[in-house]
Amino acid sequence: MKNTIKIIGIIAIVSIIGFAMTACEEDDGVGGGVNIPSELHGTWELEGPGDNTITFTKTTVKATGMLAGFQTSFDAVKDTKGVKVTFKNGEAILVVDGTETPWFDYEVTGSTLKISAPGMMQIAALELTKK
Repeated sequence: MKNTIKIIGIIAIVSIIGFAMTACEEDDGVGGGVNIPSELHGTWELEGPGDNTITFTKTTVKATGMLAGFQTSFDAVKDTKGVKVTFKNGEAILVVDGTETPWFDYEVTGSTLKISAPGMMQIAALELTKK
């Protein structure tokens, strides 16, 4: 049951990220960029079958397994002109031509990272552990 809830949460988060990215127009220019806060830097692992990790640096994301959608989304943002990501108060926010749209929520407590769709932290958060 716990794995089913994790899978449903992953599907929901990846769907929201995918929807947000399809709403952005693609352009040939360089994107506004990503500046990932240091509290997220490092490799985080989702418990369960397979290799499900996400690694954050200051400007990049590398993800495997069920978390691979994060890498695809971040890569699209950094390469899309007029789009950037800001992080504040536990929220990742897409900024498109000055308009802010919540992308995902996050919370770091010690060696635990929780990620959820906007406003869903208490209901359906993915819990990852720092490697």
